[in-house]
Amino acid sequence: TLDSEGKRTIIDGENSSSLSAIFEISAGDPSTFENLEIRNAYLRAFLKTGSGDITFKNCVFDSCGRQYPSNVSNERGAAGHFNGNNGAATIKYENCVFSRNSYEGSAATKVGNGVALAFNQCKRVMFDNCLFVSNGLGHAAVKSSTPAGKNLTGLRGAAIYSSSPLTVR
Repeated sequence: TLDSEGKRTIIDGENSSSLSAIFEISAGDPSTFENLEIRNAYLRAFLKTGSGDITFKNCVFDSCGRQYPSNVSNERGAAGHFNGNNGAATIKYENCVFSRNSYEGSAATKVGNGVALAFNQCKRVMFDNCLFVSNGLGHAAVKSSTPAGKNLTGLRGAAIYSSSPLTVR
């Protein structure tokens, strides 16, 4: 543990208009993030590509991806988007909290879309004692129709995974 009292380092993206993730990791070395809170990332908190395992312990991901940029076609993974390089990376979460991670539509509709986490071609994805609350939920729409690409039946929720074996405890 980095801090014996369990205090967290807080990174607040303040919903800046950056179209990059707060952390972008492509190296093959293993990484560990402990006692970290990331909130208000404009696009997403983490983008991980390539080999190399990554572990999160006692982390909080809150309100990431809240401001949906209309020129981003992939709405998956507001708290984290992971591409494991054909099964070369294991992603682990222990005692983490995911709350209010979603993408929202225009200011007029605030429809919301997207999921908190997205995994593709990872060796294994593991969650141990994690909490998911209100991910993929935007504000209620204020008009009856939705703009193109902001479909009310779109992807929402905690996680989406493809070619990535999943263990949840």
